[in-house]
Amino acid sequence: MVRLRRIPAMRAANMLALTFGIPYLILALIGVFVFSPWSVTTSGSSGSTSTTVIGPATLISVLVAWFFAMLSIWIFVALACALYNVIAGRFGGIELEFTTIPPANQD
Repeated sequence: MVRLRRIPAMRAANMLALTFGIPYLILALIGVFVFSPWSVTTSGSSGSTSTTVIGPATLISVLVAWFFAMLSIWIFVALACALYNVIAGRFGGIELEFTTIPPANQD
């Protein structure tokens, strides 16, 4: 029986933010380039046509939203690990049981 008494908060926060952040960034960028219109043609009240480019603004807003989501994940994981460390120091932490499995025969 092994007892988990401490989780390194910064290392866990970095690992989870990157683990979630990289796939979410890839999916967000794919979503921007696939589903976002790069130009929209509209008709004004006088019948004239104007073109408004909204792609870069959408890309920037997605990147800013992604950054703040990853920052919040990092902060919450670091706080959760720090809180676990305090509680585990007082009450003992999580107990883990490991078993050793013999290697398979390689005949």
